[in-house]
Amino acid sequence: MSPMRILISGAGIAGSSLAFWLGKLGHDVTVIEWYPTLRTTGLQIDLRGHGIEVLKRMGLEQGFRAKSAPEQGIQIVDSSGRRRAFFPANKSGKGLQSFTSEFEIMRGDLCRLLYDASKSRAKYVFGSSIESFEDKGESVEVKFADGKTDNFDLLVGADGQWSRTRTALLGSDTKGVTLLNGQHVAYFTLPRPIEEGEGYVASAYIAPGKRGIQTRRHSPSEIQVYLGCTTHMEKLENARRGDVKAEKEAFTEIFEGAGWQAEEILKAMQDSKDFYCERMAVVKLDDWSRGRVALTGDAAWTPSANTGMGTTSAVVGAYILAGEIGRHCGRADKKDAAGAGGVVAALQAYHQKFSPFMDQVQKGIVERGDYYPASAFGISVLTNIMALVSFLKLDIIVTPVTISPTGQLEAPEKPSGTVPILSLPNSTLIKQSVAILDYFEDLCDDPQEEWQKEMAAHTAVGKSMRGRTAEERARTREVLGLADEASSLFGFACHKGSQLFVTLEPTSPVAAGMALEWCKRNLKLIEAYYEGYDKGNTRRFENGVIREEEDCVVTIADCVLFSLLQFSRELYGVDLLVEPDLPNLRAFYGSFKERESARIGEDFYPADIKKLARQWIQ
Repeated sequence: MSPMRILISGAGIAGSSLAFWLGKLGHDVTVIEWYPTLRTTGLQIDLRGHGIEVLKRMGLEQGFRAKSAPEQGIQIVDSSGRRRAFFPANKSGKGLQSFTSEFEIMRGDLCRLLYDASKSRAKYVFGSSIESFEDKGESVEVKFADGKTDNFDLLVGADGQWSRTRTALLGSDTKGVTLLNGQHVAYFTLPRPIEEGEGYVASAYIAPGKRGIQTRRHSPSEIQVYLGCTTHMEKLENARRGDVKAEKEAFTEIFEGAGWQAEEILKAMQDSKDFYCERMAVVKLDDWSRGRVALTGDAAWTPSANTGMGTTSAVVGAYILAGEIGRHCGRADKKDAAGAGGVVAALQAYHQKFSPFMDQVQKGIVERGDYYPASAFGISVLTNIMALVSFLKLDIIVTPVTISPTGQLEAPEKPSGTVPILSLPNSTLIKQSVAILDYFEDLCDDPQEEWQKEMAAHTAVGKSMRGRTAEERARTREVLGLADEASSLFGFACHKGSQLFVTLEPTSPVAAGMALEWCKRNLKLIEAYYEGYDKGNTRRFENGVIREEEDCVVTIADCVLFSLLQFSRELYGVDLLVEPDLPNLRAFYGSFKERESARIGEDFYPADIKKLARQWIQ
């Protein structure tokens, strides 16, 4: 057969992977890259699941392992640098992957590996780009930046998240692109010689204010740094993409006073030559091709770094695309193979087979919201749970998304959102009860629109659910924090100790027991805030002042605390108030549950769910 002429725009991981497979099929493949040389910038990436299998089929496993990053695991540290948890890498080739994959590598090393493996079967042209293209039906006419034109049977855009091929194909550079609510990440390397006994261990630190710092060591002489944040700072939002000076200034302001190694890192960042800022986004399209023009890799389906599946998706997607081209175009003469019918059928099959994979990878990414806790308390809850998981050597599951030999998706479902759910006028959602209450109180404090003013007019003066005075509000926040943490710990205990979750995730009776003890510890701390309930008084977080019952306003803290006590008792059959030293909380619970709004029917929880939930693993 005569080979098809195929042009690939982009010599990154997706483009070079596709060139490897198409060249192996015997097609005439050209890869163009606007950069003057092979771009080997970028930090540490990994392969998981089917990405590893594709790598092995390429015969590149040995070469990959020879260049793999020697990361031994990741530690979670606090602001003083104290280790709170450690998760070792799984290098056994068996069982679940940890945070550190068995197949970790620097992006530049993987790019060189794929380039070296494909360059004998594909022509690479650096310092060139596409000016425009037109699908003529029988071929694609491409005009290059130098003014030259040529015709190809197929054009594939593998030119990244901000793909120019996609823009030309769809007529917009933003169609299908969703920015992730102010999420930004800065990547760079810093010189830092390894110290004796240090090891190749990644470190992660979460700072208040929705900020995070991670360092990873890949060589004896330098480390990688990742600065992540959720912010709508005008300076960063308005910085032109690639304006390194403006981006560095913005990150310096954002991370000032963050703690841990922030000061040292920010100082060294000013001299970094490989600084790169990414505005986190997801690309999701209804289709990945039109006629003889197709997209692959981030150009078609950017999953965002939050998924950890970008490299795997690029490698597997290229393999599927090449396979469908081979299936539909590779067995006929050129006239049939390169005909529009064969090419279109191949591209349609490519989307049909691979889109379920990407749907699972991208599921919930946009809706998931912030990845960094905002408060010191939220960070404390997270690190305590991580410490518990680390201490008990429980598996941290990096959600696998795989396709079985029969083409069926095999992936754990994302849990349903919490209720109630408030739909805002701009179509966004608030999914947590406390957040909904906060939202309405904020509106009443400073109403702007007419409907907000009308709602505020119906709010009784001094009846805030946060408290009436500064001291009351502070006490409410204290109780709310303790109750929130207790709720998180009880939820963790249920997931590790109740039969309800036994088929969904690994269980551990020891972990469940420890989490329950920590939960009860928090209740003992809360007990003092409700002093007087056991004697019929209703003291409300204000020292020395006991108010009449009718003068007491229910606080957000009351609601969260009661929800925990009721939920644990009614669904899971766990009475958290059996301890003899909790008389005030027992009185509070008994009084609060008599409220009309707090009553639930006998059949509120389905009988089969309740039966499983109440069976605890010994």
